[in-house]
Amino acid sequence: MYLEKRIIENNWMLLEQEPLSGLHAGCIKRLKLLDENKKTRILIYKEFAEDRNNEIEIYNKLLPKINKFLPVTHVWNEYPEAILMEDLGQPLKEIFNQLALEDKKQCLREILSKLAEVHTVSSQGLPVHQLSTEWYDWCCAQLERLSSLNLEWVDSNWIEVVKKMYEKYNIHNYKIKCPNVLTHGDPHLE
Repeated sequence: MYLEKRIIENNWMLLEQEPLSGLHAGCIKRLKLLDENKKTRILIYKEFAEDRNNEIEIYNKLLPKINKFLPVTHVWNEYPEAILMEDLGQPLKEIFNQLALEDKKQCLREILSKLAEVHTVSSQGLPVHQLSTEWYDWCCAQLERLSSLNLEWVDSNWIEVVKKMYEKYNIHNYKIKCPNVLTHGDPHLE
């Protein structure tokens, strides 16, 4: 209902839609549509679950600074909050393990290069994130949830690794010792 309204408001014509399954914080669909210039486009529409919508705030604050890095074309701030982005094709996660070792290395170099570029963008005017137990608590809860799903790629030891790192580096009492920079914080292979 909301998607159809948004398509009409932008003078697009929906040709096809395909729901994408997986561990998403909301509803994700691949869309094939004719845009306002009658050009066929393949896009991804992500409607955020109400309790998982903090990405919207990030897009609103960062998009003007890093739009050359992101395939995001639209952000909807009103309910239901959503983004529309270019479809980048098959998730890398699905093919990465089949790549030859040198191709994996090159792929990771490219990912790190992009993240380094984003890292150099000025963070002036953006909120400063202080380390706290908020991420730790959230991360442990998410890892426990993933473990309960019995997915073959989830390692139940990840929770212990996170706990040990927080203890080893005394992150609960961490003080920032470097300049403020942009960082992603949750990179995925895709």
